[in-house]
Amino acid sequence: MAATQKTIPLDRIDRDPAQPRQHFDETELDKLAGSLAAVGQQQPVRVRYDRASRRYTLIMGERRWRAAHRAGLTELLAVVEHGTGSTFLESVVENSARADMTPMEEAEAFAKLIDEHGMTTEEVATAVGKTVAYITWRLPLLNLIGPAREALDKQHLPTGLAGYVCRLTSEGQRLVLNKWIKGEFTNFRDAEAFAQTRRELEDQGVMFDVDEPSEEEKKQIRKRRAQVTSQVDRLASAGGILHELAQADPAELARVLTGAAGPGVYQQRIAALREAAGKAESVLRKAAAMAASGASPDLDEAAGEEPAA
Repeated sequence: MAATQKTIPLDRIDRDPAQPRQHFDETELDKLAGSLAAVGQQQPVRVRYDRASRRYTLIMGERRWRAAHRAGLTELLAVVEHGTGSTFLESVVENSARADMTPMEEAEAFAKLIDEHGMTTEEVATAVGKTVAYITWRLPLLNLIGPAREALDKQHLPTGLAGYVCRLTSEGQRLVLNKWIKGEFTNFRDAEAFAQTRRELEDQGVMFDVDEPSEEEKKQIRKRRAQVTSQVDRLASAGGILHELAQADPAELARVLTGAAGPGVYQQRIAALREAAGKAESVLRKAAAMAASGASPDLDEAAGEEPAA
C-alpha cells in the first residue's frame, strides 16, 4: 500500500525502541517546541502503521515528536507507511546524515547493522554515506570503559583521542582519561602520543614495573643523559639566531647576502632545520609518553636524589 499523509493524535504515536539515537539536546528541543507552538509544524514526521496494535511507530522525526509533547500539541502531521519492515536502517541513515548521533550511538548503530542485519562494513558505509575508514574508526569505540564512554558523551573526551584510548586495556584507558581530565597533557598531540605509546608497550607485553638497572647500567644512562642534555641545551643559541633572523628586515638581508651564498641557500638550510626539529619533537614527545607510562626507571628517584631543576 502506498504511503499516505494524514494528521494523527500524538498519543497514538510511539518512538521506535530500536532508534539508534538516545541523546537529545534539551536546549534544542526547547527551541523546536517554541517554534512548533509559534508557527506550527512545517514538515511531517514519518511513521509506520501497525494494523495489529492500531498504533504508529516513528521512522523519522523523533525530535519533532518530543518537541510536540513539550509544546502541548495533541496531533502531528505524518507520512504513513504500512507494513512491519525494519525501520532501524532508515533511522541510522537519517540521523547519521544529519550528524544527530553521538560517536557512541554511531558505533552501536553500525555494529548492530553488521551483527544483526548482516551488512558488511562496505555496505554500512554506502548506506549511511560515510567512508569505510570512518566506520572502522567508529566501531572500536565500543571497547571504551564506562567512564570513558561517559566522558565522550559529555564531550569531555575528544572523539579523536577516544579513537586511540579505546584500543588500550582498561588500566591504560583509565590512565589516559585521568591525565586528560586533570589537564596533565600540554595539548592534544601529546595526549595522542601518550595513548599510542602506551598501546605499543601493551602490545609488546612491557611490564610497567621496570626492573632496577644495575650500577653499571645506571652509570651508562647518566653518562648518556649528560651528553643529550648538553646537546639540547645548545639549541638555545640556535634559537636566538633564528629569533634575530625572524626580526630582520627582508630588504636588508637581500642587500647584505646578495653576492655571498644568497638568501635562498640560507632559506634551504633553515627549512632543513625545521624538518629535523619536527622529527626531534616527535621523538621527544614519544619519549615523554614512555616516561609518563612508567616504561623507564627514574634513576634520581631510585637513588633518593632530587631531580635537577
